[in-house]
Amino acid sequence: MNPAIRMWSGPNGVPEREKKVLWDEWLMVTFRLLGGTHELVRQHTFKMMGNAFQRWRSYLNVTSASKGLTPFEEFGNITHNQ
Repeated sequence: MNPAIRMWSGPNGVPEREKKVLWDEWLMVTFRLLGGTHELVRQHTFKMMGNAFQRWRSYLNVTSASKGLTPFEEFGNITHNQ
């Protein structure tokens, strides 16, 4: 995920195409769901992902941004532009 994205949902949130990749290429490869439960599981999963995303952004803020540090050592995939 990109720390420059401020919210999980909404117009400035994580793009739907990235959510689709998370669902199709990560979760559905790992788990098999009972018929008729996909939408309910998807909604709950995205809610949990949104909460985790917000906790991660808060962690970045507490450990790095508020102290004037950069998170590059701990999170090597974050670029300077983000």
